[in-house]
Amino acid sequence: MAVKTIGKEYMIRKNKIASFLCILLLGIAQKSYGQTLFEKYGERSYVETIDLPMLKIISGKLQIPFSNINLKNSQSIEVSPDLVFFTIQYMYKTTVEGKFFTSKYILVNKKDEKIIQHFNDKNDYGENDAVQVYSSNILMNKIQIGPNDIGIGVIAEEYVKSRVTLFSRELFSIIKVSEKGLSMILENYPISKSSGEQGIDYQTFEQETLETQISTLKSTTNGFFDLQIQKTFRYESKLEGKPEKGHGSEKQEMVTLKFNGQFYEFTEDNRFRFLGW
Repeated sequence: MAVKTIGKEYMIRKNKIASFLCILLLGIAQKSYGQTLFEKYGERSYVETIDLPMLKIISGKLQIPFSNINLKNSQSIEVSPDLVFFTIQYMYKTTVEGKFFTSKYILVNKKDEKIIQHFNDKNDYGENDAVQVYSSNILMNKIQIGPNDIGIGVIAEEYVKSRVTLFSRELFSIIKVSEKGLSMILENYPISKSSGEQGIDYQTFEQETLETQISTLKSTTNGFFDLQIQKTFRYESKLEGKPEKGHGSEKQEMVTLKFNGQFYEFTEDNRFRFLGW
């Protein structure tokens, strides 16, 4: 009986210690991290609507022909009862080389239909370019970028039209929104990337992919939360002369982005971790 009692007391103590450790670790995580900015690919919630009556009004004010707007890649989200944020993709010029498109970000006052501010994304593309923009989407959840500041997240997806070259990537931007206007504080940060080649028979391939997870930290720099970025690089291949289905490797890295007073600084990193190109 004594042995059973000791065993029972031991298990109770063990469970209490385990619970304490879980609470401690959870507390540390809650103190360190704030908001996860987006879910992994395929599990994100995007805005799927656009205020068409307001879009027609502001397109006229901006002298953008409504027929030039790609509605499939345009959305709007209500920031407050008075403010609406738009991202629109539109054709801005036509030359002998074809049609050229860009994205514009617009903040509108709903009450007086006044355009508070607008500007274009720095990236544009031609319809005959190798790299094409597949989609540009507003994240459903707003981003708490500072104790008193809100941002809108936009993800653009690019790809290469090729049977042999494997390339696609997603670019993430954060636009700070207030009654005074818009401010691009993170522009086109690569959050996913796929690079590689495949045989014309689709039987062989070699590919490296990048996936990231971004969270706000509780620490701030110049009034804005630091951004913690976890990068996961993966390599997969199925090469000629090798009967196996394919093999893969994985590597993880961590970086932190800080706000310099105007925007989040980062150096674009195009290095491959596995491919020997």
